[in-house]
Amino acid sequence: MRLLGTPLERLSIVTPLGIRFWDAALDRPVEDGLDVTAWPTARPSALTQARLTMSGIYAFHGLPGLRSFEYSEAGGPPLSPPPSQRFVVAVEDRLERFVSVVFQVNVPYLGIFPTESGGSPDGRPPGFYLFATSSRPVTAGLAVVRAQLVDAGGAATAHAVLEVDDPEGQTWFGLADERGMVALLLPFPLFPFEEVGSPPRSPSEAREPPSWPITVRARYRPASQQVPLGARRPDLASLFAQAPANILAAPGGAPALSLPADLIFGRELVLRTGLGPTLTLSLP
Repeated sequence: MRLLGTPLERLSIVTPLGIRFWDAALDRPVEDGLDVTAWPTARPSALTQARLTMSGIYAFHGLPGLRSFEYSEAGGPPLSPPPSQRFVVAVEDRLERFVSVVFQVNVPYLGIFPTESGGSPDGRPPGFYLFATSSRPVTAGLAVVRAQLVDAGGAATAHAVLEVDDPEGQTWFGLADERGMVALLLPFPLFPFEEVGSPPRSPSEAREPPSWPITVRARYRPASQQVPLGARRPDLASLFAQAPANILAAPGGAPALSLPADLIFGRELVLRTGLGPTLTLSLP
């Protein structure tokens, strides 16, 4: 005799991959507007769409080769998970706030990618970072560094990486699109502190907005950019693996691996080579 309410069977559904995306400039998760798809590295036709959960996680179900992991009669993940498979993940933003990216991950991934990755808790990222588009509106309180990146011949340096070191020792990243357009958003640093007893500033200095010195670098090597099978743009890891590029600050000047600049409160910083509309990168 079966007792009333006793289940006939138990089925547990486990998510093989869940991703939390993160807006570094605003330091908060991205919980809307993204189209996230994945496929096995060798089978781009086996495309799976992620679903947004109530907790803001983009979760995948029905990934090829992982059914035994997803559906378990033991009430949880199998004691011996199947061998991991390599998947390509593509991210598109319907609201055009973030540059489209492609990356790869081994699945199944236990926990939320990449927040619950290995290593010490202090070293774990809060989520998978996304990078602002050049058309993204700038929220009050954020600084923006813009550039249209080109090579020595004037062609767009598609998918170049821009790096900015702020005065507080933190490095921020921007990703150029196919046109070489990049907008790097970051919070303004702390306002400069004037010590008591220091000479007062002149009236003209007092009217000037606060400013901070920053250092700009770039990475660009087209030969290093690797496009996974079925993807429309290079893998993100290959973009960050690009070697440093020289920056030309002035026409006819000496190229350098870094460029000093000043970030001024309330103003956009547009990086240019001389008075032209573009910033030129060259290979060392």
